[in-house]
Amino acid sequence: FATGTYAQTYNWVSSTEANIWQQSKAKLQLSTKQTPLLEISGTEEGTTFKAWGTTFNELCWDALNILTRDEQDNLLEKMFSPQGDLRFTRGRISMNANDYARDWYSCDEVSGDFQLKYFNINRDKLAIIPFIRAAQKYNSGMTFWISPWSPPSWMKINHDYPVRSCKFIDAYKEQGIPIDMVMYQNEAYSYTPYPGCAWTAEGTVRFNVEYLAPTLKKYHPEVKLYLGTFNTNRYDYVDKILSDPRMPQSIEGVGFQWEGGQILPKIRKKYPQYKYVQSESECGGGTFDWRAGEHTFHLINHYLGNGCEEYTFWNNTLCDNGESPWGWKQNALIHVDSKSRTATLTPEYYAVRHYSQFVTPGSHVIAYKPSTEGRTPVLVVETPEKKKVVIAGNFNNEAKKITLKLGNRYLNVELQPHSFNTFEEK
Repeated sequence: FATGTYAQTYNWVSSTEANIWQQSKAKLQLSTKQTPLLEISGTEEGTTFKAWGTTFNELCWDALNILTRDEQDNLLEKMFSPQGDLRFTRGRISMNANDYARDWYSCDEVSGDFQLKYFNINRDKLAIIPFIRAAQKYNSGMTFWISPWSPPSWMKINHDYPVRSCKFIDAYKEQGIPIDMVMYQNEAYSYTPYPGCAWTAEGTVRFNVEYLAPTLKKYHPEVKLYLGTFNTNRYDYVDKILSDPRMPQSIEGVGFQWEGGQILPKIRKKYPQYKYVQSESECGGGTFDWRAGEHTFHLINHYLGNGCEEYTFWNNTLCDNGESPWGWKQNALIHVDSKSRTATLTPEYYAVRHYSQFVTPGSHVIAYKPSTEGRTPVLVVETPEKKKVVIAGNFNNEAKKITLKLGNRYLNVELQPHSFNTFEEK
């Protein structure tokens, strides 16, 4: 848009289950015979996208350690290098155990230790911190955010495993791991067999406004407080929390995941003053199949199209059927076979790559069309270099012709059935 014109040729990368990452060219045309799905004039401002991220879990590190050191390094480079496939620059860290820890633990299980004299991150030094350092080898500028799945069991009313934020931030800072964002609770609106903690709306407001926000401002003013993670589609519940008049002075943004994504557009429309992030991509059921990849492709389209500045993936690497100690089978971007000691890049990996390799930090998301309309999700982005990128999927059983109007020219293409596609301006 700097020159007011569009390049006439785009590099086209297409992936189907049978043919991954096929590269060709697509030329813009002066006319079209069908109605464009989207029309881009060049005056759109859009949301600025900031970062792709992933979560550092113990079971992910265990899966990577089944492989040789060279194989590990190759995959870490693909995920975290600025020149790699996925280009993660953001990391999520769980305070205490989550559902993809090896087992239950917390940073302080000494009952009644309100002064946190026995607080430590010794368990994290066994897997989480080595995993982070391995990633930092390929991107030393990574930043991180934290949220607990469960507080120590003695802090809860029912003493069941399914404040220490500042000490956690200090401890990780000593390890050379900078934390710049905190969310008070992962999925505060679920009752789970794995580590978790349910909250009321009133408790959420009181804790964040009266305790966590002022404590962070006192000890770590450089760390932002975001409200979340919201995994509920109860609009009235989330609205009740955000409508508290003290909230704008306490939080900077909001994180959504799972069912919470359903109310994201409505919440963002009512509360445009906040920043929004997608805090955890959905994890599937251990199938590692193409349909799981399509679902992730759809989720990225939805969250970026509705103004999320960051997108965080859950398990990046799992072995075998992806089962947790609590019996949940999940998908990952990389699948490791523990018997053959080999790794496979999953369909979900390529669904992510079709976005993350091209939508760089600082890009503007200027238009989107959801997958609910014809099972053809489309996202249009302008990169910091003023290049246009079009990302489109076809989740139908037959080929689909689509048209986009870019300035005064048209991108007329036919998408293969069940395909991921990225068009990058030359």
